[in-house]
Amino acid sequence: WNRYGSVHKHLHPLAVAANATQANHARLDVVLLTLANLYQLFSLPNMDPNVSKQVLESLEKRWSNTDQEIFILAVVLNPYLRNQCFHPNSPFRTEAQLWMVTKRAFVRFFSQEPDLEFSLGFADYIHNCGDFSDEAMLLREMKEMAMKQGVDVNLVAVWRRHDWGLENGVNGTNGLVNLAMRIVSIVPNSAGIERIFSDMGILQNKIHNRLGVEKVHKIVLVKQDTITKFGSVRRGKKRKSQEESAECESDNRDDTAVTSTSRDSTNTDSTTTTTLPADAT
Repeated sequence: WNRYGSVHKHLHPLAVAANATQANHARLDVVLLTLANLYQLFSLPNMDPNVSKQVLESLEKRWSNTDQEIFILAVVLNPYLRNQCFHPNSPFRTEAQLWMVTKRAFVRFFSQEPDLEFSLGFADYIHNCGDFSDEAMLLREMKEMAMKQGVDVNLVAVWRRHDWGLENGVNGTNGLVNLAMRIVSIVPNSAGIERIFSDMGILQNKIHNRLGVEKVHKIVLVKQDTITKFGSVRRGKKRKSQEESAECESDNRDDTAVTSTSRDSTNTDSTTTTTLPADAT
């Protein structure tokens, strides 16, 4: 117990990072910024040297095994970040270096070279002007609407506002939009799929072993959609609808009037949901 504070200081950022990177809607830029934040945190002198050494070596090993340019481009194609997260002396603060990364990624995704119009559109995006400025992309409006709903900004929706459709081709200014939507929509984990397989295993057990594949699939989809909209319900407690709750309260009031008792028969069950912010500095 004497070292509880030290243990908490080292494990807490790792637990937060695990939750952020294993979320259903985690993006590549979230993963990269989370790893960078951990590297900076465990490089501080107040951390245990032995722990810091192991964590930093693990982070460096993971980063060396990733597709680094796609992760970097995911940060750049986040219109709320662009190239401002990189160190002032980093080559990725320059348009020339970022253009080479973007060009290689475009060839990999679409098997063709970007044209001049694509290059000009990318320059406008990096310098925050023209059709890709903050005002033109309605970044403040999208952020305010997301905050009112208590969710993160959907970057795919931000970019889709500028999409002309594939019938206009994947090159030109619209090519940047197509590339951005593909990269920011990548989910770099299998947590969602693993949860679905787990739910299927719980549903189709020894007792319910004759359920068809299609029915199991539909039941799991309904469950996942219910959890997304209303949150999870703790096991062992039946969730009452608003009508049932109103009827119970009415019956309690009637019983109280008849028996002339002052006993309070209303029980309140509240559930608190904590949302982890997806952004990191």
